[in-house]
Amino acid sequence: MKKRILALVHDHLVPPEDTTGIDILEAEWKMEYDVIETLRERGHEVRVLGVHDDLAGIRPTAGFFEPHIIFNLMEAFAGVTTFDQNVVSYLELLRLRYTGCNPRGLILARDKALSKKLLAYHRIPVPDFTVVRYGHKPVLSKKLHFPLIVKSLFFEASAGISQASVVENVEQLARRVQFIHESLGTAAIVEQFIDGRELYVGVLGNERLDVFPVWEMSFAQMPDNRWRIATERVKWSTQYQKKHGIMTNAAKLDATATDGIQRIAKRAYRASISTGMRVSTCVWMTRDAPTCSKPTRTRTWRTERTSRSRPKWPAPRTKSSLTASLRWGSDGSRSGPDNEHQSPPSVIRTPARTARGSDGKPNDASYFLSRMFSMLV
Repeated sequence: MKKRILALVHDHLVPPEDTTGIDILEAEWKMEYDVIETLRERGHEVRVLGVHDDLAGIRPTAGFFEPHIIFNLMEAFAGVTTFDQNVVSYLELLRLRYTGCNPRGLILARDKALSKKLLAYHRIPVPDFTVVRYGHKPVLSKKLHFPLIVKSLFFEASAGISQASVVENVEQLARRVQFIHESLGTAAIVEQFIDGRELYVGVLGNERLDVFPVWEMSFAQMPDNRWRIATERVKWSTQYQKKHGIMTNAAKLDATATDGIQRIAKRAYRASISTGMRVSTCVWMTRDAPTCSKPTRTRTWRTERTSRSRPKWPAPRTKSSLTASLRWGSDGSRSGPDNEHQSPPSVIRTPARTARGSDGKPNDASYFLSRMFSMLV
């Protein structure tokens, strides 16, 4: 069924109507372009609205266009990433259906340590970690042992993550924590690192869940002395991806492994739903038990109900989805992931705007979006 869709994008990422002579694969707005064009190819009527520091245009546009759903591709407001939940809050005040996470989930998911604690409360094992507050020096517990991975406690999209993020001794740990403090200005989270495969799985639905095939990010030409993790360059540099043969395709796993991965993704999803989070989740699978990282805030194609609280009158609802990224140990053990992830996840939008299948087209976009909109309630 044809839908009217209003796409909210950053004003500097509105794709041009005429892309003749433009290398779309290298364009900064290629993710927005892929989403918009895929929706149009599926027969939906799409209107694009660029937003920067003023939400005033949303209400009249929505009133005139009367969209069935808002496709929210905003990751910040006025250039401030921590204001993204306010955009969604405004959509809820207008009682508009929208894709993505609700305001509470966006706030909770921003804190990796808090997210891990929420998952652990639901008895979903998470990798051991410690938080190093800004200006403090790292102190490791007896549970943590090298190698470790150091990330910003709050930043997403692999900001500040590089090969040097994986540390193997106390000196490297101190330097990396200091780097996060000084370059990003946030606290650092130090997690147990387990080398393995980068796997992603999408979950769609509210009460009834629809699990998508497991996807994998591969590093075909990555040197043996480099960590195979989704660093900032892996996610955002097309030149780096081409150089190291970084691709995303269907994961080659046996039925038992696939079932285990999808099962832990659903458990993490349901645990996230109980806290109001509709976000990407990085899931780590250890040998003894599945281990789940924080629900991450990657820009996956997902939708959710507009509010989990009981409104004074019925609020519109859509199906929700989550993308989980997993790491599978090279020795066959199930192990743990990188954050942005996961940014889940996307995978259906794998962690990058840039990661694509071998045919150069966005992975599973048409399939995922068509399934999503066919399930709207």
